[in-house]
Amino acid sequence: MQQGMRGSRPSSLVAVARVLSPKDALALSGPDGALLFAVRAATVVELREADDAAAGELREAGVDPAVPTAAEERAYLLLGRLHGA
Repeated sequence: MQQGMRGSRPSSLVAVARVLSPKDALALSGPDGALLFAVRAATVVELREADDAAAGELREAGVDPAVPTAAEERAYLLLGRLHGA
């Protein structure tokens, strides 16, 4: 976290950041980039929440979340090899 930001911005900043695109946040952000930082933080939180929800759904279906993750990693490695060939 940037020095001096803690406690200096209202918590509603993250709520506002959730409705802005990163491009808009950059245009509206002050010299310390606090709004852009808040947009990025909100995006990370949303992605982690979605990832956790997806893993929970997989577990409920009896699928180990590590299995599709490993398959995805193998697919990206294979695509990398094909791209480099």
